[in-house]
Amino acid sequence: MNRYTRWVPGFLAGVALLVALPSATMASNDTAEHTVETSYFEDEFILELCGISTFTTLTERSTYIALSDGTEMLHIVRTYVSDDPRLPIEKHALTGIASPDGDFAFIGKPIHLLAPDGGTKLVDAGLLVFDVNGDVTVRGPHPGMEADLAEYYCP
Repeated sequence: MNRYTRWVPGFLAGVALLVALPSATMASNDTAEHTVETSYFEDEFILELCGISTFTTLTERSTYIALSDGTEMLHIVRTYVSDDPRLPIEKHALTGIASPDGDFAFIGKPIHLLAPDGGTKLVDAGLLVFDVNGDVTVRGPHPGMEADLAEYYCP
């Protein structure tokens, strides 16, 4: 598994909380909660992909919003910054929206790679909508799904 796909389970776990929370507790007022978490780890993804041993700082910012109409949103931004300055900065940004009628939408950028010089190396962006009937709508470019990621990550 790589970083491109491994952030999805964590995000979906957060969205599962949207389903589990009783909407009655959120009906009286709009609320928002913000969190920031940072971790530092030996980056096995970069070692396997590029053969470079490095440590990476992961910063995760999240905002949970509950609206008085029963709509709930979870926005997560993850930023990976390697100690090796030759490697790109990697960002993931996604917003999950659960409407009172049971529809879910996921909007965002599953991957955004910024070159060490500041330019963009790769961007995936799009929209996924899961309606109450189980139908899924997918929109947006996703070049990273088909690409050789070493081409974008490795110096």
